[in-house]
Amino acid sequence: MAALTPQIFQAVLALDDDYRQAFCLRNCQEDDQIFIVKEVGIQGMPLMFEDEPEEGDDENTVHVFLPIWSHREFAEHYLKQRAAAQANADPDNTATDTTDHDTTSANSADATPSHAAAAQQFEVVVLPLKLFKDAWAQQLQSNNIALALQPLADNQGFSFCAADIFEAADAAAEATARAQTLDKSKE
Repeated sequence: MAALTPQIFQAVLALDDDYRQAFCLRNCQEDDQIFIVKEVGIQGMPLMFEDEPEEGDDENTVHVFLPIWSHREFAEHYLKQRAAAQANADPDNTATDTTDHDTTSANSADATPSHAAAAQQFEVVVLPLKLFKDAWAQQLQSNNIALALQPLADNQGFSFCAADIFEAADAAAEATARAQTLDKSKE
């Protein structure tokens, strides 16, 4: 696995969604792993995003997304951003109110006191790419759940692709080709 330097980390955060998508897919394939966020514990469910259907959507329009990251540091950054956004939106929120799954990295020393207990609610886990392809991708696909690639915040700042994307020899190129095909079909 290539080391993620602070300079590369900051540069990737500054990229637009399409370039972050390519970075994510290439690194996941090269490192043969993905990172997800899930509830703490053996039975913890993975974090997912959901959006509302819009007029003109059909039954094949994706509205549920499993966020994935190429490096643990990006997933931890996401969790910190999520906790900060929640704290700013509801400064009176207490650590015992976890219905919205407020969180930051479970190992983060900079969690605010009101979110310290909530920080223990989620954890970043690594999935070997083979396990993801063999055990997860088909289930996600059959349930019409797409992958949110390297998101920076809840339900924003990400590209998405089908869960079977890692079946391609070059997932980044395949995702670009699929997006271009979809764009052409909308014209």
